[in-house]
Amino acid sequence: MKAIIVVLVILAAGALALNYMRGSIEEGFDPTEQGLEALAAVETCKTWTEVLDGAGDPKRWRAAHSEFDFDYRDEYTADTRAELDKKIKLNELSSGFSFLYRYSDEATFAVNFDRDGTKLNVQKMESRKDLLDP
Repeated sequence: MKAIIVVLVILAAGALALNYMRGSIEEGFDPTEQGLEALAAVETCKTWTEVLDGAGDPKRWRAAHSEFDFDYRDEYTADTRAELDKKIKLNELSSGFSFLYRYSDEATFAVNFDRDGTKLNVQKMESRKDLLDP
């Protein structure tokens, strides 16, 4: 009889722990909310360094060679900030550059800069949902 009570108590404690963890995980991280907060922070920025400070490092960035020709970089690493700073000072980004942020389908955007690193605009990208809805 004692063994059955011990097993029931352990099962009940396990169920409570799982329920608590599930609630903590659901409340702790929402990529769409995080992306919308980053987008709001970017709106007030004027330079590329302010964007990085406000929204964090992007997942990807691209250098523009013309209006339609971009050189995509798959990662933004710790060395990228120094590399970009050097390229801006040497005027090697004559057509500008962009940071690409993707948090979720609802929170995906690009921040476009001129060759001096001044923010030109923020371009909200269409989500898969927008593309599939008629």
